[in-house]
Amino acid sequence: MRLVGFSLRRGDKGVMAEATMHSVIAGLSVDRSREEGIHLRTGGSDNVVRDNGIRESSRATAGFG
Repeated sequence: MRLVGFSLRRGDKGVMAEATMHSVIAGLSVDRSREEGIHLRTGGSDNVVRDNGIRESSRATAGFG
């Protein structure tokens, strides 16, 4: 999976990936998500997350972000 160079705004979640392998998440702008900005869940390995901007996440649920 390659997620590169786009924006997400005002969603419940930004990016959530589960059991991903050899993925790239780069150059994203995640603004004003209600919960997570970027979240890699269990079961994945060898992923790259770089050069992302995350602002004002966890607006609805404290502890997410």
